[in-house]
Amino acid sequence: MPEWEIGLFRGLGAVFGLAATVIFPFIEKKIGLIKSSKSFVIYQAITVAIALAFFFSDSRMGQLGFLAFVLLSRIGVYGFGLGEMQIRQLGIRPNVRGEVNGFANALTAVATLGLFAAGVLLPSTGDFVYLIIASVVFVILAALVFSFWAWKTKDKVLLNMEHEGIRG
Repeated sequence: MPEWEIGLFRGLGAVFGLAATVIFPFIEKKIGLIKSSKSFVIYQAITVAIALAFFFSDSRMGQLGFLAFVLLSRIGVYGFGLGEMQIRQLGIRPNVRGEVNGFANALTAVATLGLFAAGVLLPSTGDFVYLIIASVVFVILAALVFSFWAWKTKDKVLLNMEHEGIRG
């Protein structure tokens, strides 16, 4: 794939990430914070699974399909990120919010370190398939865990949000 195409897709990635910041508030207003967050993470899981299927297609169309669905998945990841951040800010008691957010940021840093380690341990282009498969598995796992959390704790989070005057 020529460098200009890679650059084009990287630029489009920023546009698709920005699109999530425009789309999220409309969906959140219609179906609520928790449902919209769940919808975005499930959307991301579906789009990365489709991207994986395209990845295994050994053709130019497979390359373009893979990149297109990775782009589309950015709407899910950034939309979910917005929702998750709001849920933490609204659903965590103010007296422990800083501690919980600090711990969440530390976990994110550890996960990022894990990504860097995976890149070091699997450096060849032939190993890229393992990184993609692992990414898809973890996104699907995240969608399942968040969906379970939303189903299990919705009422508790909503009580705090209602107290703050926020629609869940």
